[in-house]
Amino acid sequence: MKGNNTVKNKIYVTKLTNNEIALIQKYASEGFYTQARYNIFGKHRKIIELCKKFRVCSFEEIIRKVLFFNMFDLNLNDNYLSHVQRTSEEYVNISRIIRNQMMDFAKNVTQEFGELCTHCAALTDDELFHIVEPIIDKIKSNQENSLLFNNVDKFIDLIYEKFNFPTIFETLFELDDEFRDAINKAEELLHSKPAKYLMTVRLLMEIAFPIRIERKTTLEENELINFLMYKGDEIDYIKLHNLSPDDFYNKFDEILNVYDVFDIHELLIKTNMERDFTESSIVFNNMLAFIRNCSISKKQDIEKLQESMNDYRDGDFFILSKSKELKSLFSDIFENANYEELVCS
Repeated sequence: MKGNNTVKNKIYVTKLTNNEIALIQKYASEGFYTQARYNIFGKHRKIIELCKKFRVCSFEEIIRKVLFFNMFDLNLNDNYLSHVQRTSEEYVNISRIIRNQMMDFAKNVTQEFGELCTHCAALTDDELFHIVEPIIDKIKSNQENSLLFNNVDKFIDLIYEKFNFPTIFETLFELDDEFRDAINKAEELLHSKPAKYLMTVRLLMEIAFPIRIERKTTLEENELINFLMYKGDEIDYIKLHNLSPDDFYNKFDEILNVYDVFDIHELLIKTNMERDFTESSIVFNNMLAFIRNCSISKKQDIEKLQESMNDYRDGDFFILSKSKELKSLFSDIFENANYEELVCS
């Protein structure tokens, strides 16, 4: 089969079995259209599995990648080809909107919701549930949470008129299975699906923090990151700059190494956070370094610093309106302590 070796050898091309290739060819020849609320059973389940493998949100994006990377032959009529080009671009654009908007929502939750995310493991642990029970009561009694959940719900409904929001969301914000029970429990206790989505995003943000960058990115690398965050995807960038896929992915892999991430979705979560939390991240890293390097004789000061950091992180760390408090916390502690003795040997 034409292109089979390419499919298996190119690191940036998804590895497919012959059966999967035949399946894609079959759906493409039938002119399959991705629907906003399509059934997950039967053949549609297979399409969702293919989307997960390609890390895309629609069957049309799969076709777009197959065509662009010349992975194998497809039999498409002109009308369906036009549909694929138009719809895949729409999905690329809507995915970018969903990623940035959901992260903005998650950066502006209330303090108590942030605390629930930090202590989410207690949601499914009978012995620890007492930790989160009062937090849940606070969330329910604070009208700010109801307003935020309602805004997220309206955003989801707006997207859902044309696009499959859950499929897109799960592609953009992939969380390890170990957290699934906790976020499902949060949805149940708060009677809110938006709470489940917000908790997913915030947990990924907590995993990504503090943001460590191996070196300063170049102007070209920053331009590429900004393009992916606000303008288009890899294929759009390759076309715009008339690059070969090999040249692009060699550059892109270097950026992944700089941010210590696995793929584009992780990269864009970190770079989105970097815009708002870089200063806090640097301060947080410096505080950790001070803790590691201080002498045992200053144990009391170190414990005070560690306690303050934990209180801040367990509270409102990922609330944009509060993020600058970390810097003032850092300044206050070292202004009141003997700096030379605290930062010793």
